[in-house]
Amino acid sequence: TTKAVDNASAGTIDRLATDPILAARAVTLFSASRSLGLAAARDPAALDALTDTLYPTPFSEPTTAGILRDHRIMSAAITEDPRAALRRFKHAEMMRIAARDLTRTAPLDVVANEIALLASECLQAALEIGRAETDTSDLAFTIIGMGKLGGRELNYSSDVDVMFVHDGDLDAAQKLGRSVIRIMQEQLEDGIVFRTDADLRPEGRAGALSRTIDGYQAYYERWAEAWEYQALLKADVIAG
Repeated sequence: TTKAVDNASAGTIDRLATDPILAARAVTLFSASRSLGLAAARDPAALDALTDTLYPTPFSEPTTAGILRDHRIMSAAITEDPRAALRRFKHAEMMRIAARDLTRTAPLDVVANEIALLASECLQAALEIGRAETDTSDLAFTIIGMGKLGGRELNYSSDVDVMFVHDGDLDAAQKLGRSVIRIMQEQLEDGIVFRTDADLRPEGRAGALSRTIDGYQAYYERWAEAWEYQALLKADVIAG
């Protein structure tokens, strides 16, 4: 976009001018997504996601190595500026995934799976940040992916649906759960990570934000509606 080009550093312009493959991928991507263009303008290093290191050659086997490697890098950076590091990671990975999608390097099912993997990695990082901020490092806590996230079929604009499971103090678990949701969707200069929704839990917004395994079992045995059982078909452990 015009704003992205105006705000980009001279080094980024020079890099695109001297690397025709990178430039072609960038043009394809930024023509389709204003938000990713602005993300690249704010953080020129995000263009690294379009290089051959993380962007497989056409028709190669799809890989999630880039996501897993970058998660290790991002995890090491969260002590400095955790929320900014998490957003940089998300934008760079979304840039790589979208570019592969738009250039038909990856089929639809692979794209949807990688977006879901990205959201899972972001939730894991948000959990790590939340534990540090709420002093809950010893609490047994798991994030369950529901819906498109649990089914590994997330799209670009999907919310991520989650349920929280803990073993220990309920107040501490709910505090940690609220922290994870806040870290994922608070609006900062670089936007949000993913919209995160825990309303599929038992009793919805009226219910406890997290339950123990026994608590879930008791609810599903006594009170659950048919649709709540159907929703569990796509439930999967994704973080914690």
